Amino acid sequence: MKIALKHANEANEEARGNIMHYDKQISELQQILHEEGTKREHWRQQYIVSEKKLTTMKANKEELIEKEIQVRNVYLIKNNSAPIIQNSKKQSENEIREVNEHNDQLAANGTEMSLLMRKLDAELVILKLEQRLNTVNAETEREKRRHQDVLKNIAKYDRKARGLEFEEEMAAANLQKYKRIQAELERAEDRAENAENSLLKVSSNKSNEHFDE
Repeated sequence: MKIALKHANEANEEARGNIMHYDKQISELQQILHEEGTKREHWRQQYIVSEKKLTTMKANKEELIEKEIQVRNVYLIKNNSAPIIQNSKKQSENEIREVNEHNDQLAANGTEMSLLMRKLDAELVILKLEQRLNTVNAETEREKRRHQDVLKNIAKYDRKARGLEFEEEMAAANLQKYKRIQAELERAEDRAENAENSLLKVSSNKSNEHFDE
């Protein structure tokens, strides 16, 4: 009986130690779960910011494409109208060549220079727009990759959070199990104590009977 009581006490101490261990484990898991929830919220906010930036960049890209088309159209219109202007100029030169040939030549040179300058300006604008468009495309691709990274991190922390929730549930279940074991051990201890008292009482009664004899 004493050996059984000793084993019961040892099991009781072990159960209490396990309960303390699982209490600590649950606290740690709850802390980790809180931290992971904070991280997940951070990445969710990053996802929202990334999505807004991506939308803005797409709008900027469309605007730049539209501007480039407008500039190209203006450039084409000017190029198509250049032969008409040239023909008109030649007709005027033929009419007044004898009177002001030198001035007409200067005017022709000035017109050609002006057309050339306008052409160069238009090409420069188109070049700048193309460079800006390439830059926006590169930034958009980088933002898309970052956007995908954010989604991956969110999925990663979601999986981790679900794993921690499962571990917390298991720890809570183990805690209930050890509490039940502790209660059973306490009842076993009470039964052992009652049995020991009964044994002492029986021994005492036998001693009294022997004394009476």
